[in-house]
Amino acid sequence: MGRRLTGDGRSCRQGETGFSLLELIVVLAILGLVAAIGTPNVVSWLTRLRSRATVDEVLSILQLARLQAIAPNTRLAGMPVSQRNPA
Repeated sequence: MGRRLTGDGRSCRQGETGFSLLELIVVLAILGLVAAIGTPNVVSWLTRLRSRATVDEVLSILQLARLQAIAPNTRLAGMPVSQRNPA
């Protein structure tokens, strides 16, 4: 029976394939640390993204109202409408 080789051509003994428990724990600890550091940044980014989308929507509505008012030379009134349903 021939020797078993690893992907880079080195020989390995029977039972040495895979990862050790220590290696898996270290990788999970690093992933946890990266997630803990990155999560607040993602939450902040999503908040800014939602705010920007709301501002863009309001500007779009105002531009549409302006164009509709200019076309027939009339006045239009606008008021904010909440999308929340009062219970």
